[in-house]
Amino acid sequence: MLDYVIIKKFDNNNKKYEHFNNIFTKKQIKINNRIAIALIIIINIYSCLLAFFCNKKSGMILRILYSIFAFLFGSIYLIYYFIVHIILNYKC
Repeated sequence: MLDYVIIKKFDNNNKKYEHFNNIFTKKQIKINNRIAIALIIIINIYSCLLAFFCNKKSGMILRILYSIFAFLFGSIYLIYYFIVHIILNYKC
C-alpha cells in the first residue's frame, strides 16, 4: 500500500496549477488508477504469501506479523527477499 501512496505523491495529474488540457481524460485517469491499484494489491498479496511461507520456523504470531509487514511494504519486502534469498542464497 506504500506503493500507491508514492505513486499518488509523484503523479503529474494531481497538479492543480496546470490550466492547459491534459492528454488523458478523467475517465482514462480513473481506469489507470484502478489498474495501478489492482497491480499493487497483487504484488502485495504475493509478497505477503512469500513472507508467510518463507518463515516456517517462526511461530504463528510472528508469521502473521511478517505477512502484515510484507503486505504493507510489498516492494520493499520483495527487494529484501531478492537480496537475501536470491543473491546471498539464503534458503527459506
